[in-house]
Amino acid sequence: MLGYCGRDCEDCESFHAAASESDRCTGCRSEGSTANILAGDCEIRLCAQRNRQPICAICSDFPCNKLDKIFMQNPAAKERLYKLLAE
Repeated sequence: MLGYCGRDCEDCESFHAAASESDRCTGCRSEGSTANILAGDCEIRLCAQRNRQPICAICSDFPCNKLDKIFMQNPAAKERLYKLLAE
């Protein structure tokens, strides 16, 4: 599973917190997910939902500065989003 930001859910703190609480996290892109509650203040998630984007790669503002920290911490997330953009 991928988050809006391109991170694999296995790399996400909210995913692991939700998984340990409910043992069935469905990721931040799923309606009513436990991760949505735990990642409630995630700027990227809020932006993607507000702009009704299923993933950041297809947003007209991509790439934006909201993703800078994620990309620095997780270069694979950047690679995934650019790969999706190229498809």
